[in-house]
Amino acid sequence: MADTDSHTQSINWNALDEDSLSAPEASTPPSHEDKQEQDDTATDRRPDQPGKVIGFAGVKGGLGTTTVALNLAMTIVQAGHRVIYLELSSHPGTVASYLNLTPGSSDQLSEIEFSSMNDASLSKSLVRHGSGLETVFFSLWSKIHRSYISSEFLKFLFRELTPRADYLIVDFPLESSPITWCILEHCHLMNVILDTDRVCLETAHDQISFLTKELPVPIYLTVVNRTGMPPTDGLKGIQAQLGCQAVALISSATELCFTAVTKNLPIVCNNPNSVPALQFFQMRDHILAYLTGDTTSLQQDRRAKDRRKQNRRTNKDGW
Repeated sequence: MADTDSHTQSINWNALDEDSLSAPEASTPPSHEDKQEQDDTATDRRPDQPGKVIGFAGVKGGLGTTTVALNLAMTIVQAGHRVIYLELSSHPGTVASYLNLTPGSSDQLSEIEFSSMNDASLSKSLVRHGSGLETVFFSLWSKIHRSYISSEFLKFLFRELTPRADYLIVDFPLESSPITWCILEHCHLMNVILDTDRVCLETAHDQISFLTKELPVPIYLTVVNRTGMPPTDGLKGIQAQLGCQAVALISSATELCFTAVTKNLPIVCNNPNSVPALQFFQMRDHILAYLTGDTTSLQQDRRAKDRRKQNRRTNKDGW
């Protein structure tokens, strides 16, 4: 646990309400001028430097894909980056409920004609959390037109949202549809969430085999261990079976998830020194190292693990 100081910051999240939450790097409440500067910075558009798109999708429903994606997004925010969380679902609003946010007008925006969309209408859909994370959600199903939203609408979203942030986290269902392929084409990295049971691994094998043939971007695996029993062959066995790198094995944390939902804060904010939170921080380091090419944090983490192993070997009194 002594090596976690570089990942977390001393923020008393429990003592802050939704309106008074400050950015993770701020140790004192910012002045009015500082808040205005932060707001202006957050809405700056950088067409020449669009943010990286990280996709999250589960092999099946009920795996906690949104929980994983949201915790990762918050760790990136805590690292000082601007992040937008885009939830695309037939029944969106999970993230808004999780963080106790009032959703913007995104549901209405997905119903209007594509020709009427503009930057101002999209800005109204963005909802800013006190941590600095911006969220926006859209329904994949148009109630008015009784059909799925168009690929043109999705392209509009990516074109308008990526210049606003360093990273765009996209939470969407992994389906065989033109919408899914349109999303995948915009991702710089894809993260697939799966469980350790046999049926889920077989389904993941079929899906990932097809994706690796069609997608030019890397696919990472996040294994959610809901049973509490370690995989028979560990992460290496899952990697060998599916042919992709597993960046994290997230342990079961029912009580921590319940507390996070109750307090409307992700695990990494509520319990930053817990085992799942540390796994999310390591997951962030792996993903950002690939996207930025900076492996400094990974090298430091490996050296810390080597020191802990050496200490256990030389400790004759055991743990």
